[in-house]
Amino acid sequence: MIAQRVLDHLQQARISFRRHRHPRAVGAQPTAAALHVSGYQVAKVVLVEADGQPWVAVLSAPDVVNTRRLGSVLGKRNAHLMSEAEFTQLFPDCQPGAEPPLGSLYGLPVALDLALAREDRICFPAGSHDESLELRTEDFMALERPRVGAFADEAHAVRSSGAVRMAEHAGALGG
Repeated sequence: MIAQRVLDHLQQARISFRRHRHPRAVGAQPTAAALHVSGYQVAKVVLVEADGQPWVAVLSAPDVVNTRRLGSVLGKRNAHLMSEAEFTQLFPDCQPGAEPPLGSLYGLPVALDLALAREDRICFPAGSHDESLELRTEDFMALERPRVGAFADEAHAVRSSGAVRMAEHAGALGG
């Protein structure tokens, strides 16, 4: 079930959205398959820490965060992926791995990958592994006012051992 807090937030902001029930899907790519849509329309949420501050990084399901480029987009020296243990307390009403990209609701800034920002609509988990929300990307951007930049790598193009570890870690975080 979608976190009521999320629904209230969108309704108060007068953001129209569609709810999609689907078979349990843990991770952004399985969610895309359950919704029968391209993974490039499903937002993956990855929690990162940049110079000591947590951020919600939002990118397409098949992609992985390039922390070096994300740090550059954010104007931060150090950016690294947070472990599930570090971020679950930030989303108390969500199932682990189903955190929504609505950082403003949880007091967190948001970074949005440029490729996902170019999509007309995005889908994302909203606290549950069996239901997702869909809304217009422009509404998401108006609500969240994310820092937008190119910080994602295509998962299949990742080659360096550090980036491979990032890809595996991102998969564990909802990829």
